[in-house]
Amino acid sequence: MRFKIGDKVEVFYQYSWKVGAIFDILGGQKEIKRNRKHQTLQERYLVRLFGCSEDLVIDSSNIRMRRTCHDGKWILMGKVCSCFLFIRYIFARRF
Repeated sequence: MRFKIGDKVEVFYQYSWKVGAIFDILGGQKEIKRNRKHQTLQERYLVRLFGCSEDLVIDSSNIRMRRTCHDGKWILMGKVCSCFLFIRYIFARRF
């Protein structure tokens, strides 16, 4: 899946999925010679986690669309911020 700058995503970082935003699309599809074998890098993204000022370089295999659990089922929130759905879900659980 290809993401755009500004998309809200989840990234797998330090053994858990964390929410962040795509800041830049870095080069990918480069070949590396390692032990006489060619390896192709996946597309990489510059991501900033929410609540953190550090930028991370993340491979596309460790990025997914945002998800939330609703009535015991995981639903996709979409690539662009679906804050209304998430806020409505949080308030519905509190009251």
